[in-house]
Amino acid sequence: MKQLHLSWLSLLLAYVPLAAQTNTQLLSDRINFRKNALTLGLLEWDGTHLGLYNVSGKTGNLILGSDNDVIFRSGGPNEHLRVISNGRIGIGAPSAGGKVGIFHHATASVPHLEIQEAQSGDYARIQFNNNNSVNYWQIAAKADTDPFFNLSFSDGNLSDDILRINGTDKQVIIGTTSFFNVNAKLQVNNDDSGDENSTGTTYDIYTRPTHSIWTRYGMYAYVSGAAEGVDIATQGQKIGLSANARSSGSVKTGVYAYAGVGTGTNYGVQAIVNGVGGAESYAVYAQASGGNSTSSPPVWAGYFAGDVFTTGSYLPSDQKLKSGIRKADSSLDRLRQLPVRSYRYQNKYQQKMGLDQRPQTGFLAHEMGSIFPELTREVAQPLNTAEEVAAGQKEAFLRFTGVNYVGLIPHLTRAVQEQQEQIETQETRLSDQQTQIDELQLTNKALLERLARLEARLDQEHQPTQEPIKVIPLSGGVLEQNAPNPFSKKTRISYVIPEQVQEAQLQIIDTQGRLLKTIPIESRGRGEIELQGNFLNAGQYTYNLVLDGRTLATRKMVLTN
Repeated sequence: MKQLHLSWLSLLLAYVPLAAQTNTQLLSDRINFRKNALTLGLLEWDGTHLGLYNVSGKTGNLILGSDNDVIFRSGGPNEHLRVISNGRIGIGAPSAGGKVGIFHHATASVPHLEIQEAQSGDYARIQFNNNNSVNYWQIAAKADTDPFFNLSFSDGNLSDDILRINGTDKQVIIGTTSFFNVNAKLQVNNDDSGDENSTGTTYDIYTRPTHSIWTRYGMYAYVSGAAEGVDIATQGQKIGLSANARSSGSVKTGVYAYAGVGTGTNYGVQAIVNGVGGAESYAVYAQASGGNSTSSPPVWAGYFAGDVFTTGSYLPSDQKLKSGIRKADSSLDRLRQLPVRSYRYQNKYQQKMGLDQRPQTGFLAHEMGSIFPELTREVAQPLNTAEEVAAGQKEAFLRFTGVNYVGLIPHLTRAVQEQQEQIETQETRLSDQQTQIDELQLTNKALLERLARLEARLDQEHQPTQEPIKVIPLSGGVLEQNAPNPFSKKTRISYVIPEQVQEAQLQIIDTQGRLLKTIPIESRGRGEIELQGNFLNAGQYTYNLVLDGRTLATRKMVLTN
C-alpha cells in the first residue's frame, strides 16, 4: 500500500488550483487534500475500489498530468489506455494514428467500440460537424424494437435520412423514407420536389466500372428459381431487374441503355435466354396495355427507330383468339387501285429515325389509308429529349402516319386466290372451246370428204363420151388438217401423193371462191408444206389438194391476228 499511496500522491501534486499551500490528512481508508481547513479532494479506498474524487460543490478541475504519456493499467501490468504526449489517445496500444486509436482483436461479443442508448426504443447516435457550423452528419441506430440503422444530414433546420437499413427485414432505403415497398430489399427514392423547374438529368443509380479487358458488370442481377423437385406452378415470378417510370407531362423511361464508345462491338441491351428444362423462356419480354383503340394514342410494346433484323417472327393467329370469322371480301380490285411509289426519305429525319437514305419502293400512308384504312395508324416519333426541347429544339415528337406492311400479306394472298379462280374458269372455258373446235374439225373433215366424192362423181359425169376416161386411182392420196389451226404466223399442211400422179398442186381459196395462191408439189409420197400467213389477211380460208386436174380433198383453216 505504501508504493500505491506514493504513486497516487505524486499524481495528486498536479491538482489545481492551489493558490496557497495545501495540506493532506492521512486517514485509515483515505487521504484528504485540504486547504484552510477545507477538504478539496480525496483519495479513498472502499475495500473494493480505489477512487480519486473532487469534492462535491467545488469548482476546481481534477487534472492528471505528465510531461510524457499518462498510462492507465488494470488487472496487472497490461496497459489499456494511454494519453500520449502529442495529445492523442491510444486504447490497447502505446500509439495512435488518429486522435483516438483502438487496437483490439474484435469479435461479435467484444467489438472495438460499443455505444448504448439509455432510453428504450430510441437511437444511439454519433454526430459529425465542423466548428462554427450548424450543419452536421449523424449516424443513428437502435437494436431493440424496429431495429434500424440511419445515415442522415441536417442543415440545422431539417434532418433528412439519406440511408436507412431495416435489420429485421434486411431492407435498404436510399433517399427519403416516406415511401417504402415492403417487398423490396433495396429501394432508391429520388426526392427532387424542390427542383421542379430543373431540366437536368438525374440518376437514381449510376455505375461506372473502371477500364478492363475482362468482363465487367455495371450492375448484375441474379434471381434463383425453384429448387429441383419443387412444383413450379406454386412458385412466384422471378425478376432480375424491374424498372418503373411514372410522371405526368414528361417522357418516362423505365430502362435506358447506351453503348457506343470504342472500336469493339456495342450492345445497348443484350439479352440471352437458355431454354433448357422445357420451360417457357423469353430473352426480352415487353407488354403494352391500353391505347390500342382507334380513338386513343398508340402504345407500343417495342419501338425501334432503325432497321430490325430477326431470323424468325410470329404473330398471334390462333382461332381461339378471334371472333366473327368469315371469308374475306375481294382484295384484287382494291390492290389494283393501290399506287406503288418510288421515293427517298428526307435527310432531316434520317439521324433521329434511322431512315435508309437509299432509293425506296413502297406506299404512301394516305393512299393506303383510303383503300385499306385498317393498315394505317398514327405514330409519334420522339425527336428530342426534354432537355433538348428546353434548350430551344422546336419539336419533341414528329407525328405521322405509319403503314402495316405485314398486314398487307393476307390481302395479297386473297388476290392471288381470286386470280387463280379466274384462271381456272378461263382454262375450263378454253377447254370447252377446244372440244367444240375438235368436234367441228371432225365434222368438217367428214363433209369435205363427202364433197370430194361428189365432185369426183360430177367430173366423171361431165366427161365427153367420145374421149376415153382416164382412171387415176386416188385412194392412196391424203390431205390432212393444218396444224396449228387457228394460226397467227405459220401453219403446216401434211399430205400423201401417189407415185403415179403426174401433176400435183395445193390451192388456197378465200370465202368468195377466189383462188389466191397455187403451190406446185413436186415430191411424191408423204410430204409437208409450211404455209406463212403474212400474205393473207385474218379470216377463214379453204385449201384443196389437186391431183392431175382433179380435187382430191378440201379443208378449212383460220388465220388470226
